[in-house]
Amino acid sequence: MIGMSTTAHMISPQSAGLFHRVITESNPVGLGFNSAEEERRNSDNFARFGGCGDLTGPYKTQCLRNMTVAEVLQAQAKADVDIDLSMPLKIFVAWTPTVDGNVIPGQPTTMFTLGKYNPVPMMIGTVHDEGWMFIWEVNFHCNNILFIFPRLEIHCFIF
Repeated sequence: MIGMSTTAHMISPQSAGLFHRVITESNPVGLGFNSAEEERRNSDNFARFGGCGDLTGPYKTQCLRNMTVAEVLQAQAKADVDIDLSMPLKIFVAWTPTVDGNVIPGQPTTMFTLGKYNPVPMMIGTVHDEGWMFIWEVNFHCNNILFIFPRLEIHCFIF
């Protein structure tokens, strides 16, 4: 397993015994997972931007299932902009595994510190120059913000 899902499986009691070693890249352990409340907000925003926000229950589910790929991508881009700016890394990982207290019982750093993880060999690494991806991502989100809110006075630049 590789990436953020690796971290989720490492701390999930339900994943015990399903794997015997992991490779994780880019320190996803240090990036917090969303709370159920944050994911609910993300999901509500996504549904709203996808034209399904006023619906409930099976009607909302059916509306979301009927979205085209283009509609999904547009709703996701708009929902990604509605981020809590007090958590700046969320601009890169707005959608994460959810700490639900059961499948994912807590934040990764807390679970590892407490020794509450599935003990298997782990290789941790990073990708050369991967930081450039995040710089592009900032510019992408900045331009999306300007597209969605054209009257906002923001200057997007890469230096």
